[in-house]
Amino acid sequence: MQKVLLAIDGIKPDKKIFSYAVELCKRIKAELDVLLIIPDRVRKKAVKFGKCFEKSMMAAAFAESGDFKTAREMESEAMENIGSLLATTENEGLKYGLTLKTGETGGEIIEYVNSDRNVVITILDPSPGAQETECEDQSESKLIGEIKHKLSTPLVVVRN
Repeated sequence: MQKVLLAIDGIKPDKKIFSYAVELCKRIKAELDVLLIIPDRVRKKAVKFGKCFEKSMMAAAFAESGDFKTAREMESEAMENIGSLLATTENEGLKYGLTLKTGETGGEIIEYVNSDRNVVITILDPSPGAQETECEDQSESKLIGEIKHKLSTPLVVVRN
């Protein structure tokens, strides 16, 4: 069966982007695959500053340092953030899958699509802080270009 991949660059999905993905799935009669990615840049910032900008994004940092209990708690919080959105897909009879990854956003998306040939379109929900500075904005444009170049499916990038 055809699948739509919703790649979320961060822990908190945007409700409008999620709804867009769900409506697209219903229109083309596809399943929804959600890929939650805790980007390396977020994990590194969290470790560097020792603060919790987004408490749930600290899970990878805690796991890396060996604090698996805290990592599980943070992962649980991440799942809560998307749980209510996924419940609506169940109510509408839409099949979905959920994967949580930590790593480089572009690489994780490309690897996922390459491993599942049923994905027909990829939707990227970029993290809200990705456009804070001009430098980060250029970095995001480079990332999107790299993903488009290496991806075997159309890429839709949704921004608010």
